[in-house]
Amino acid sequence: MKGIVALTVLLSVLLGAPLQTRALDLVPLTVDQLIDRSPRIVIATCAATETRPVQAYGGNPFTFSRFDKVETLAGNLSGSFEVRLFGGRLGNTRIWEDGLPTFTPGTRYLLFLGPSNKDGFPLLKPQGVFEVLHAQGEPPAERLRATLGQGNPDQTLAQIRARIRERRPSPATAAPTKADPSAEANAPASHRLREANTPSREPTSAAVRQLHAP
Repeated sequence: MKGIVALTVLLSVLLGAPLQTRALDLVPLTVDQLIDRSPRIVIATCAATETRPVQAYGGNPFTFSRFDKVETLAGNLSGSFEVRLFGGRLGNTRIWEDGLPTFTPGTRYLLFLGPSNKDGFPLLKPQGVFEVLHAQGEPPAERLRATLGQGNPDQTLAQIRARIRERRPSPATAAPTKADPSAEANAPASHRLREANTPSREPTSAAVRQLHAP
């Protein structure tokens, strides 16, 4: 089996043809579904991309895209961060999964992200990668372009910002809930202590065929 794979790679290099892996079976998601299923949503600028082999994963190529100028719309993600996707081009060999986005340095993106994987890289919803276009029209408005051809959203970036605020209000703006002080006072001390020590859990993603990078 290894000999067949090596021969395929060799022929790909000699013929100059790209070697591609299987395509991702992605189900299109609406903007509202992306908002509800993404723990973190940001607008960020791609600063650089680099493909390099990762020895911990058999020397397979991974493409690392670094983002800065981060504006967090939902969840917690500040400063610069990197997204790691399987595949890329090393020399004359290209390994990729159809359905994964590519990023262009200097371009702004609206990104719908999941939690971080075990290596600390934010998981990416491939359906939730949108290039932010320069403001056009009258009045000028920033629009979005989907990177995977699943259809461009009708809303402008400003409208999607408002939609995110509507569906994912921050704790400061969320309506306060009234607690029953008598129930708290009558609860066993051990129960109250256990609740105080239980860490809050960030909502997890449930997108169909979300890419789980190794």
